[in-house]
Amino acid sequence: MSKKKRILLTFLLLFSLGIALFGARHDALAAGGGLKVHEETTYTVMPGEERILVHTTIDLINHDPTTRKRKRGSYYYYDRLFWLLPKGAGDIRAERGDGTRLTVRRKKKEREYDLYTIRLRRQLTYNQKTRIELEYVIVKAQPPFYVSPNVVSVPLFQLDGQQEWVTSGKIFLRFPKGFEISQFTDYCEVNDINSTVTCDEGVSSQPVGDLYVIEGERAAEAKELLSDPIPLQEQDVRIRVRYVSGEDAWAQKIVSVLTRALPELERIHGFPYQGSDEIEVRRSTSSDIWGYEGMLMDEDSIYIQPNAPNSTIVHEAAHLWSRPFEPVWLFEGWAEWSAREAVQRLEMDPESYGIGKTAKSQRVFREEEQG
Repeated sequence: MSKKKRILLTFLLLFSLGIALFGARHDALAAGGGLKVHEETTYTVMPGEERILVHTTIDLINHDPTTRKRKRGSYYYYDRLFWLLPKGAGDIRAERGDGTRLTVRRKKKEREYDLYTIRLRRQLTYNQKTRIELEYVIVKAQPPFYVSPNVVSVPLFQLDGQQEWVTSGKIFLRFPKGFEISQFTDYCEVNDINSTVTCDEGVSSQPVGDLYVIEGERAAEAKELLSDPIPLQEQDVRIRVRYVSGEDAWAQKIVSVLTRALPELERIHGFPYQGSDEIEVRRSTSSDIWGYEGMLMDEDSIYIQPNAPNSTIVHEAAHLWSRPFEPVWLFEGWAEWSAREAVQRLEMDPESYGIGKTAKSQRVFREEEQG
């Protein structure tokens, strides 16, 4: 046998041996979604420190019959969990219910949430269950979270029964005394005496369904910020931002975004701005605008939630040009098209909550074990 043939035969043998020893890794969801995941998450809001403490209990129950353990031969099992954590998450710790420390590593960076892998450090086979205690701190919160000394927004997501990997969940929030809490979902109850919110089965911290926001606000000094004149085709306009103490960075962001967006929107629409020479932008809450991120309320008054992305800010400004259109589909469609066009032309980060692809990429893996 020639040397070349011996090398080729050795490679083929080693390749075959590798498959036999290590088996194959499979997508659990494609196999029928037999792993049930229940979560209970508690958010403790600390606005003075502009951070949120988070504790999540995750219960995994394996009902996947293809992972039955065998005395002989190979079998499948689960050994890890993928979990999404928001941007700004730090001091991440995880352990099993028996106290065993678990490894948590970031697998993929996303826009608002990063994908992490939690190693179970055990083989989870059919009819077995395990518990994970996960803790982290959200600092320098990014959308859809928002934390300032006097205003806090915490997102939660509705489970509609279509998800294959998060099957049930509860959310609990603790706010400091003095915060007025508002929420726009039937899943939650507010206790004004204790400044807490309890959301029963049907919600999750994971971005796998419709987004809802729980907000807390306490009385604070009212403030204003007036922009420099913004030159448009037929007149100059100013932006007057109304907000509360502790939100100066948000007010400056509004001025920055609209200073760039208004002239571009006018060019896209092809006709001059016809409103007043001062556009008012008010920082609002979900209860003010019926759960929307933003809304054009009066002729030249825009209400915006503090955690609204740039795309929403530009969309509401675009309504200053779409006002002549009475049908809702045209009024909204025209604003949405022109806002997207403006954001793209300005190379502006839309800060979109594009979480659909991320949510679908959640996986709990099972591996083949040789007996």
